[in-house]
Amino acid sequence: QRFLALIVLSFVFSHTQAQFYSSFVGENILGLATVTDSPAVAQNVLRYSNWINTSVQFHYDVSSFAGFYSGIQNSNIGFIVKQNDVVFKARTYSVGVPLAIKLGNMSKHFYMALGAQEDLFYNYKQKVIYNNNKTKSNEWFSNKTNLLNSSFFAKVQLPKKSFIRFRYYPKSFYCDNQNIGLPDGSFLRDFNTQLFYISIGTNNF
Repeated sequence: QRFLALIVLSFVFSHTQAQFYSSFVGENILGLATVTDSPAVAQNVLRYSNWINTSVQFHYDVSSFAGFYSGIQNSNIGFIVKQNDVVFKARTYSVGVPLAIKLGNMSKHFYMALGAQEDLFYNYKQKVIYNNNKTKSNEWFSNKTNLLNSSFFAKVQLPKKSFIRFRYYPKSFYCDNQNIGLPDGSFLRDFNTQLFYISIGTNNF
């Protein structure tokens, strides 16, 4: 096994000199969430966001076939649920630092990336819609959400700058299960979520 690993590593590292460069990224997010509530009546609704989903990435290619990247990313992530005639929306702005390994054709920017990211949730907003009336609140560094939240992701980078990425947050969105009163008199009881999403974007190398 060690001999095989040495062969693979020598193949990966021997085909080009290391290269460092940066890129600018924008993406559109289609998000959902696993919903925990009692009783289980809240319906998950697909959420779309394209505002402030931007990042700067710093790439280090160790060969023609492998590399790494990190950077800083700002995201608008959240979820939507519907219960009876009430729509409940929640989102947070987050800033995160990813770390990923890339395998593929580095010169053509055609590769698969696997990585993890640590996010800081810095602005929480919730909105309730009922009978065409809206109520909303906005909190900086809210004590409702976990301040730090980790995610794991898989990404396919295509040669002409486009990419598709799946991301999952195993940690709960909220610090504790929430009991949220709704304007129709019902409640989201023992309510919590775990976020996941698919995004499509462009990477400008």
